[in-house]
Amino acid sequence: MKSNELPKQPLKRLPSVFAIPQIPLQFTELVLGEQAFAKGAGGDFVVQCADGMIAYQLAVTVDDHAMEMTDVLRGSDLAESTYANYTFTMHWNGFNLNLPMFPY
Repeated sequence: MKSNELPKQPLKRLPSVFAIPQIPLQFTELVLGEQAFAKGAGGDFVVQCADGMIAYQLAVTVDDHAMEMTDVLRGSDLAESTYANYTFTMHWNGFNLNLPMFPY
């Protein structure tokens, strides 16, 4: 059987998931003021898809660090994702990642 005759099978791998640490988070947001999130807010998120593609939360964290970002301006509809960004970056603090400010 030639390689082009082999049946095409879907990928049989699961996505990689980052488990949000179960810690509360409080910080002062530049526009919205004092913010507080309960432990585990927003749930866990995928960092690598089943097809191998790196997901947004991981890519943007590494990209912000590589570009030495100090502020990331986003719409208020993304304010709840701040918990994931902060806890993800704090989790990887062993890599000495800088945490930018997220004004909304």
